[in-house]
Order: sequence, then structure tokens, then C-alpha cells
Amino acid sequence: MTNRIPRSKQPTIRAAMRRAVAMSVVCGIATYGIASGSGAFISLVGVGVVVAWLLCPASGRVAPRRAINAGLLGVVGLGVLQAMRMGFTVDTFAFFIGLLLVVKLLDLRRPSDWGQTITLSTALVVAGVLTSNTLLTGLALLISTVVLLRAVLRYQIYAAADRGGHDTERPVSWAHRRALNRIQRGIAVSVFVIGSVVFLFLPRELGTEAFGQWGGASMGQSTGFSDEVTLGQPGLVSESPTPVMDIAVVDRAGNNIGSLDSPPVYLRGAVLEDYAEGRWKPAPPSARRGQVLADFVSPEMPIRPWISPHRLLWDTELRVTIRSARPGMTPLFTAWEPLELAPVRVGRFIAFHTGLGTVQADQARGRIEYRVRIADTTLRPVPIDPGAVRRTVERSSIPAGVSDYAGAILTDLSIDPDPANRPIREDIIAVRSLTNHLKNAFTYTLEDQPIPPGRDATEWFLNDRKTGHCEYFASALAMMCRSVGINSRVVTGYVMTDYNEVTRQYIVRESSAHAWIEAEVAPAVWMTFDATPSAEFHAIHQPEPSFTRSVMNIFETIEYAWVTGVVAYDSETRAGVFGPLSSDFGLLQAGGRMINRLRFGGSSLMTRAIGTGIVVFCLSMLGGLIVRHRREWLVVLLASWRAWLAGIAERIRLTRRPPPERLRGAMLRALHRAGVPKPAHEPMRSFIDDASGALPAPLATTLRSSCDLLYAARFRALSTGRVPGSGDFHEAIRALGASEKTARRATAPSE
Repeated sequence: MTNRIPRSKQPTIRAAMRRAVAMSVVCGIATYGIASGSGAFISLVGVGVVVAWLLCPASGRVAPRRAINAGLLGVVGLGVLQAMRMGFTVDTFAFFIGLLLVVKLLDLRRPSDWGQTITLSTALVVAGVLTSNTLLTGLALLISTVVLLRAVLRYQIYAAADRGGHDTERPVSWAHRRALNRIQRGIAVSVFVIGSVVFLFLPRELGTEAFGQWGGASMGQSTGFSDEVTLGQPGLVSESPTPVMDIAVVDRAGNNIGSLDSPPVYLRGAVLEDYAEGRWKPAPPSARRGQVLADFVSPEMPIRPWISPHRLLWDTELRVTIRSARPGMTPLFTAWEPLELAPVRVGRFIAFHTGLGTVQADQARGRIEYRVRIADTTLRPVPIDPGAVRRTVERSSIPAGVSDYAGAILTDLSIDPDPANRPIREDIIAVRSLTNHLKNAFTYTLEDQPIPPGRDATEWFLNDRKTGHCEYFASALAMMCRSVGINSRVVTGYVMTDYNEVTRQYIVRESSAHAWIEAEVAPAVWMTFDATPSAEFHAIHQPEPSFTRSVMNIFETIEYAWVTGVVAYDSETRAGVFGPLSSDFGLLQAGGRMINRLRFGGSSLMTRAIGTGIVVFCLSMLGGLIVRHRREWLVVLLASWRAWLAGIAERIRLTRRPPPERLRGAMLRALHRAGVPKPAHEPMRSFIDDASGALPAPLATTLRSSCDLLYAARFRALSTGRVPGSGDFHEAIRALGASEKTARRATAPSE
């Protein structure tokens, strides 16, 4: 069969390997870049890899050894600094591996260097999988697996050709390429089948317990929700479309009532009551009203996180799935007022504040499912008792500029700003008036500016800047309400507006993070108010339908299937698929024992593991050197091992013989080691007498006494008339060994 491609255009062994390695490097960087969303990593490591590739591998050159050593020292130094600054996390690991990959591309001298490059690329792919579990990461992993498999096969061919002394610049025929492709497809299918079986039957809890913080991405302050607000610094501002939660909305009958034109739902995460120098944070436990409760809550067991004084009945249920929760106490987002909350599928340790309605769950990291039942407070009348007394608000810490500004607004609208003279029923009108003023007279922007020294951030926003993002609007409205005697607090969380008609669920993204306020418009009656301008709020949180939006919905529908079918696959899902007879075959219990040993074994277990690793490493290196450089050493080593094993077997066999036979064997071995082996046909005594001149004096004397002991045992008599026992033979064997050592020491200098 003739080649389909002209020989001059067929790739060589080295060129095919170089191309496959280049693709593996690109896949490693792309996979981690997609998973982490880090533009800094892609720009720094990606540009470094391109420059290093063009300088050395593409041109067939290598950098000087001194430059390589300097680069390695720099990479180690940067890695240590990054670990000290961020801790030993996946990001630190990937940062170090990426820089190490750049340096390695400058030093591709031997085939093993190309193999190390593939290993580093594989490490980046693993780091990407540990960072994120999104659909894009899964697709990148699938592509990277194929590319890395292709690179490994081509590297093996190149390394074998180089070891055999073949020409690596020889073109690869079409028949060889086709055979290699068949092997690659076979391995890929085998890996897919084995991986599917492992995925279906391996316990999911084992991986969560083992990896701990190294599994899944978490929400952070710079990418979404934050439980503190500091004006003038990045906080909730985020334009990332990364999904955070999936929420289904049903009524009391279980019917889905989500729709594209439904009003926004504010999902509370943190309630901030303390304000100082432009910073809002939760009130300390000693100053909080209500009771903080913490307990383990079983699946589907409801708790009451908010004790409503109005005995409301729930009318809407939110079925919430947090895709990747941060470790530690993470908030369970609820709408106001949360009357019932229950975890789904897995019980959790939950803490909730009955006076604020906030809920938190202790989470290692990963997916959380729960349902929360709420009462719609937007349509109910506000009950105001004629004899009600407004709760006193501390106003001494409020800047005068804020109080004057709020008072002027209410005075222009014929509303008394003094709470002592204003009826309590006008509090809700006052809050709405202040809200409308901020919506109409101020503008929205994501750009932040430094706050002038000596100025309060909120007062500066109200009187001078008059533009800002949601945090400024929430802070200004809360402070103005307090300045006119209305208790208020800033709330951070998300806004639920993006509805997917295919999955019939709302998608809450990082860009849906928001800040607003809750004001006490009557005793124990809190209502939600948002001063963000309506046009900007709609543009940010309620984008108009478009072709791009439709494509995004299709992609997110597929991603939702990925999250629910693959990422969320756990032991309960497995039991639902395979029935109650499905088992983990004891793997979970065995894995738990192993992890506990690693976690609580102490320094002794760590020392033993390090020692075993060093021994295995040294033996592997020795074996590799023997096989690579001196193949005849392998034959010698095997022969030595065979003789050694035979000697051990002989000693074991002798230990089972009577004491006289063991002594006779020791004597024969001593004669053999002394260079005068005894022939089988010659008697022992006569041979020792004849060979005494060739033996060291101490050894000859001991052999004569041992021979006397043998003859005495044989003929049942010594010169003294005593029959020797087993102790005599053991002592003779020890004396024989001591004589051999004395003889060796005596002859050592002459040797």
C-alpha cells in the first residue's frame, strides 16, 4: 500500500512529538485559565510560554545552564512568596507549576525533559479540575485528556527511537500513523469505560473528605457576595456572569410560578448594622437583638429562622441550590420574611438568628441544597397600632451633612424630619421619599474614586460626588433614615431576576450581587427598600432578551444538566439509579480509615512515610541506572539475588534440622568461605587435619573442637563421658562464627 502523503511532507518522529507536546502545554494553560477565570495567570504564564517556545523549542536551541539555574531559583522564590501570601492553595500550586513550565521549555535537552513538560501540563489540568466544576472545565478536561494521551504516546515513540540510536528525523509512514491512531483510540475507550465505572460506583464522600479545601471554587469578596461593605474599595461590584445559585419558585400547591416578567426577589445573605468611617459590618453578638441558635438539622426538618410577630403563613417556596459554597460558615440566602427553612438530601449544622432572619451553614466546600418558605410582604397592609412607640435610634454618630441633607428633602415634601413631632404612620412615606430622591437625583456608576481625606464616605457621596454603585446608595439611604429617627440596616446578598424558561429556574450570578436596606416602618415591621436608579438596576440585573441571551440560555441549560447529572452525582443519586442494593463495596469505610490515619497518625507515621518514599525512590533510581547504562548489571544483580535467596532458603532448611546437622552445615560453609571446600567423599576429621596448614589457626582449632563434638554425638561419648546436648551445638556454632570473624580481621591488612 502506498503512502497517501508524499514522503517529503510526512512529519518526522521528533516533529510529531514536538507538536503533540506544544498542544499539551496549550491545553494545560487553557484548562486552568478557564477554570480559574484568572486573566493574570493566562497573560503571565501564557505569554511566557509563547516567548520560551519561540526562543528554544521552535528554533531547536536550549538556554545556557546558568540561565536555567537562575530561572529555577527565581521560580522557587516566587512560589515561596506566593505561598506565604495566599497559603498553599490550588492557585499557588498552579502559579508555581506555570512558571516552572516556562523555565522547562528553555531546557529541552533530552527526551526526559520533554516528558517532564507533559507532566507539568498534566498538573495544570488537575489544578483546573480542583478549581472549578463548570461545564467549560469539563469540556476542557475532555479535550485535554485526548491531547495529553496523544502527547504521551508520541513521546514514548520518540524516547524509544532515541535510546535505540534511530534517526528521529525520519518521516513517519502513513501505516505507522494509522496504527498509532488505533492504539490511541483503544486506550481512550478503555480509559472512558474504566472512568465511567469508577465514577458510577466510587463513593463521592471519600473525595470530599480527602481534598477538603482543594475541591471547587468558592465565592469571594471580589467576585460577588460580601458580608461587609467598605465604601471606596472593591466589594459587591462584579460583572462576572458565573452562576452561583439555581432557584425554583413554587406555590403552596407545588406549581412552578417563575416567569420572565416576575418582579425581582431580594435574597438576603448578611445584615449589617454597625457603621463607622465608611464601613458597614454586622453588629457584635453582645449588641444583637434576638437569639442566635446553632444545631444539627436533619434533611427536610424545618426550622424557623425568623419569628414573625404577625403570625403569617407562607405563600411561596424557594428551592435553592448553591453550586459551590465557600468553606466554613456560609450564608443560606433567603428572601424576607423566611418562615421555614430545611436542608435537602444532606443534614447540616445550621446557625440562625431569630431577630434578623439570617441563616448560616457549616460547609466544607461544595454544593448545598435547601428550601425556604417565605411570606410576600410587598402586598400586605402595614399594621400600625395607634399607641405604638417608635424605637429610639442612636443618631449622635451620624455626620451633620447627612442629617441636614435628609432633613431638607423631607421638609420640601412637608414631612417633619423630627421623629418627636412626626406621626409613626408617616415613617413609611418618609423612607419612600428619601428612596425616590436618590433614584431620581443621583446617577449610577461602577467606577470608584478615592474618598477625600477627613471626609465621611456617605456624606461625601450625598453632598459632592452624587454618583456611585449600589453600596453607596444603600449606605446613604440607611444613614438618612437613621438621621430622621427611622431604624434601618444595610443588607447584602443577591437579586433574583434571570429566569430560564427551559429549566424553569432562576439563575443567580456573581453579577447579581447587590446591596439594599431594610427599614422599620412600624414596630417590628421591616420592609425592603432599594435606592438604586431603576434604569441602571434593570440594565444590570434584568437584561433585555436578545440572540446572545438566547444562546446563553441554551448553554446554561446544558450546564445545568451537567451540574445536576454529573457534578451533583453522589451516593444518594447512585442509590436512586441502581436501587437499594447498590453498595460502595466497603470503599468508603476503608478510605475513611486511611484518611483518619493520615490526618491523626502524627509525626511517626509521617516519618515512616517519608522514609519509605526515600527508599523506594533510591531503589527506583538504582534500577533505572542499571537498566539504562549497564544492562549486564541486571544479569549480575539477578544472579546475586538468586544466590542470596538460595542461601536464605538453605538457612531456613537448616534451622529445621537437628543441632548436629546444623553444626555440620556451619562447618562446611566455613571451609568453603576459607577457600578449602571439603569433598563429599572425604571424612571430616581427616580433611580438617590435612587442611590445617591452609586454615587460620583460630579457625582450625574451632573446627577440630566442633568435629570432636560431632563424633561424640555420633558415638554417644566424650572423653569425659558426657553426652552433648543442643546447647553445646549452639555454642559451637557461635564459636565457629566468632573464629571466622577473628580470621578475617587478622587477614584484612594483608588484603
